[in-house]
Amino acid sequence: MFDAPLVPISVGAPIANLNLFTGQSWVKQEILPLRRMDRRASGKGATALLSPRRVLQMAIAARLVELGMRPKAACSAAWHFTDRSNPLEAPGYERGPGELFGGGALTALCAYRDGTAAVVRVDRKNTPFEQIFFPIGTAGVAASGVKEGATVLLLDFIVKEVAERFASLVERGEV
Repeated sequence: MFDAPLVPISVGAPIANLNLFTGQSWVKQEILPLRRMDRRASGKGATALLSPRRVLQMAIAARLVELGMRPKAACSAAWHFTDRSNPLEAPGYERGPGELFGGGALTALCAYRDGTAAVVRVDRKNTPFEQIFFPIGTAGVAASGVKEGATVLLLDFIVKEVAERFASLVERGEV
């Protein structure tokens, strides 16, 4: 689901709740770098094609920007969820790139101002508050050695919304 079907930015930006001009600007300025599963514009007047994974990254980044992050840092932080998977994120609970942890737990993205991020499994009963804001092994330590607070975004709702919008387009034969 995350690598196909490819959609033009004019379709992907609204799915991501992002203004079309902003989406085009992010791609053109490489604030949102395209990856191997996306397709760059092939000539004058052509548009880039985005994979669902890139649209999801755009949706997460758009929400982080709304919360005060700079676009480039927000896109970088979102990439840590959409394109990476790290078994150390939540030992014993694995997830693939762009996937939620599931099993009754929530999936949170702890994003820092410099664009680094950590994906955290949030068990509603057993996850210490500090682990959510300062995940172990993340870059959220300033040069002074003091931990820098994170912008925490619950991803479950964003992922489900983007997936539903894509499914609706596929069902209607629009992609």
